[in-house]
Amino acid sequence: MSREVFEWVEIDMPQCSHDYGVAPCAAVLGTTGVRKCYKTKRTCQDLDNFLAGTPATLSFSKIGVPIPPGVTALAMLKGVQQSSATVNIAGSDPRYGQLGKRTSLAFTLVDRTHNDVGVDPYRSQRADGTAQTDEPGYLPETRGTYLAKLRARWPNYAKAAVRLKRALIVNNALTDVSTYNYLLTEMDGPNRGEVKVEALGVTDLMDEKKSLCPKPSEGVLIADMTNVATTFSVDTGLGAGYAASGRLTIGSEVMSFTRVTDTFTVVRGQRGTTAAAHSIGDTVQQNYVADLVRADDLIKDLILNFTETPASYITFADWQTEVDRWAPSRKFSTDICTPTPVGTLVAELAELGITVFEDERAGKFRLKMNRPVDDGETVWSFTDRNARSIGPQEDRDEDRITQLLVFSKRFDPTRSLTDEANYQRKMLTINPRAQKIYDGVRTRKIFTRWIDQGDDTTIKTLSSRLLNRFENAPKKTPIVLDARDKAIANMDVVQLSTVDNPDVTGNATVQLMQVISRTETVPYHEVKVEVQAYAFGSRYGRIAPNGTPAYSSATQAQRDRYAALVATATPTFFDGTEGFRLI
Repeated sequence: MSREVFEWVEIDMPQCSHDYGVAPCAAVLGTTGVRKCYKTKRTCQDLDNFLAGTPATLSFSKIGVPIPPGVTALAMLKGVQQSSATVNIAGSDPRYGQLGKRTSLAFTLVDRTHNDVGVDPYRSQRADGTAQTDEPGYLPETRGTYLAKLRARWPNYAKAAVRLKRALIVNNALTDVSTYNYLLTEMDGPNRGEVKVEALGVTDLMDEKKSLCPKPSEGVLIADMTNVATTFSVDTGLGAGYAASGRLTIGSEVMSFTRVTDTFTVVRGQRGTTAAAHSIGDTVQQNYVADLVRADDLIKDLILNFTETPASYITFADWQTEVDRWAPSRKFSTDICTPTPVGTLVAELAELGITVFEDERAGKFRLKMNRPVDDGETVWSFTDRNARSIGPQEDRDEDRITQLLVFSKRFDPTRSLTDEANYQRKMLTINPRAQKIYDGVRTRKIFTRWIDQGDDTTIKTLSSRLLNRFENAPKKTPIVLDARDKAIANMDVVQLSTVDNPDVTGNATVQLMQVISRTETVPYHEVKVEVQAYAFGSRYGRIAPNGTPAYSSATQAQRDRYAALVATATPTFFDGTEGFRLI
């Protein structure tokens, strides 16, 4: 039985759902243009009525490779380079951004002549001359090249969906199709007949140039404002860009407001700021306000309402399940007075142990709390025998922490986030065990805008989990696996046993690890993952339901799943296992 790998790339080009000159499209051939559009925004003659419909999917396969049944593609693909994402759990590795290393794709297309089939809906009318008034009919394949024409018709390609697809061809049929999802960011060329294309993961939409929260407000004061005035106005029509009520910032003063058309009624000097005089032309910036919001709701709001991320990327039901289980009563409150990149805001939450990461194979954002392995969670098991190779291990001792100093509850939300004097609370949480073992102190400081309500319980809980997670060096280990393990994904849990990491007697120990990057180095043959130590420093379990027997009479499954109490003076059970910890 023959087995070959087939690889191709798809790009979705948005096309208008209306037909040229048919209502509501108001284009008129010879009046609004000398030729019909190509159903792209660049060639549209009635932009007010442009309505994106089903995109045209442009497919490209590798030059010289036979195209199997079931795939329609142009053989223009010359080479593909894929870079996988790396998850930076709780911002623990300073070598990466707080959101980790982003996934990317680069490939080269070789240009060629083309008849515009599948690209130009009015191709036949170009040929008979009814699609233009400035010249007679012509054959599209006699003019220009595919990619050069595409660039001219579609210069606004940024953020278009791109998919890298791979499949096994078994007996001339496609099987086991894998898809990797990206957004188009760059098309360079044609240069000597080649166009270089780059695409990034959807996390790119959280960048500073592409997403700000709160959105910049347009309004400015149309008259000077004294330090006691309680009303002001903005230019006619600009009031519609503000909510009916909320909080706003002028200069360094926060005010609460209600609005009717373009006139605002305000309460001065809110959120620890001082009422001051302001001048004509000063910006009136609406604040982003969160008031005791759960992590899942908060991140959903930031991504969906302040970036252009497709709603399909938000697996909200899964997020709710994770937060229901591990942070149901943890709430966040803030005022954001200056437009700030959404990536920065989500990264600040990651620092607190709320990791959002992109799953490029599923085209989804996942959310994981910093927590122990959950009951029923799938755990992969790899040893020196069933892995192709393990190691070498990287210790990352510099990322170990023994105490956490969290600054929260700001006096004034308009001041710098890292101004220590601007915080009412500075909570130090210590892991005394780690300090004794390592004979020293390793401190991480966190400045958070997200706990302005001053919730010490939330800080204590999140801090304790971070200290447990990073009590020891977050060791990283590469593992090369067979294709049978290609379903493994970022943030999956791994039990790793290797002679290179023995116990004190020299026997191989079982370590809990978590996948932080995954690369299919040889498609359908070899997968490489990097795993990070996932060793919480204590034993955890659920509160047992009524009727559960005492620990001494419980089954092993019940002992593994449910927590039981043990005296502090003798912190072990009769069988020598350690007691449980409440988190």
